[in-house]
Amino acid sequence: MTEKELLEKIANFKKGLPSETIINKTFAARAAASGTAATRGSRRTISAIARDISRNWPKPYFGAVPYLQAMYSLNSINDTYGADSAREIVEYFLSNASGFRGGNASSLKSELKTLLGRR
Repeated sequence: MTEKELLEKIANFKKGLPSETIINKTFAARAAASGTAATRGSRRTISAIARDISRNWPKPYFGAVPYLQAMYSLNSINDTYGADSAREIVEYFLSNASGFRGGNASSLKSELKTLLGRR
C-alpha cells in the first residue's frame, strides 16, 4: 500500500466511511491504473463500475446515459434509485449498452451481469 492510499484510508476512516468502501476504492484505483476491470473475487460497487464505463465510453449512446448516471449513486444491486431498483437500472443500462465495445467493455458488462446473477 502506498503512502497516498494509506492517507486516503485514514481520511476515510475519520469521515466514518465503511471499510468495504475504502477497500473497493483502493482495489478499483489499482485496477484503473493497470487498465483492467477488478474481478478477483471482490465485488466492486456499481458506482465504481459506472466510473470505469464512463472512462472507457466517452460518448455513450443517449439511451444509456440516464441509467449510467443513476448507476453513479448505487453501491449494491439491492439499492434503489427513486422508484427503481438497482437491478432494473443495471438491466436497462445493459439493454442500451450494445454499442459499448472495445477495450474493457466486455469485462465491465460482464461484471454488471455477475452482479445480476447471470453470466
